Amino acid sequence: MRFIGQIQIRRIANQPKFWLYIRLGLIVSNLISVFVFGPLTVSSSPPQTATGLVADFAITTLLVVAVVVGLTKRRSSSERLELPTWQSNPLDLEHPANFFHAFGVVAVAAGISRVALTILYAPQFLLDSLMLPVLGVAMLLGIRLSAILKR
Repeated sequence: MRFIGQIQIRRIANQPKFWLYIRLGLIVSNLISVFVFGPLTVSSSPPQTATGLVADFAITTLLVVAVVVGLTKRRSSSERLELPTWQSNPLDLEHPANFFHAFGVVAVAAGISRVALTILYAPQFLLDSLMLPVLGVAMLLGIRLSAILKR
C-alpha cells in the first residue's frame, strides 16, 4: 500500500503545473508575511552600505555560476545547460539551476514588497531592505551567465 502512495505523490510532482503552483504559493505567502510583519528595521550591525550590496551581488553571482557550472560539468561536459522555467522541479538534483531560479524569483518578489513597505514607513532602512531583491537578481543573473558559459 505504501508503495502505491509514493507512486501517487511522484505522479503529482511530475505534473507540469505542480511546481508553478508551489512557486506562486511561496511568493504569495512571502507577500502576506511582509504585510503582517511590517517594514524592515535595521537587521545588520553596522547597517548595510551601497558597497556592501554591490559586493554581495558580485559574490552571490559568482557562487551561483560556480555551483551551477560545476555540478552540470560533473554530469556531462558536452550537454548545454537547460534554462529553468516556472514549471521545472526546483528539487531536481540533476539541474541545480532550477533551485536557484525558484529561490531567486521568490527572493525578488518578497524583496520588492519589503522595499515598497520600507520606503513608505521607514525609508532610513532602505539599503537593508534591498538585500533580498539584490540577492535574488544575482541568482537569476548567475543562472544566465552559467548558460552562456555552458554554450
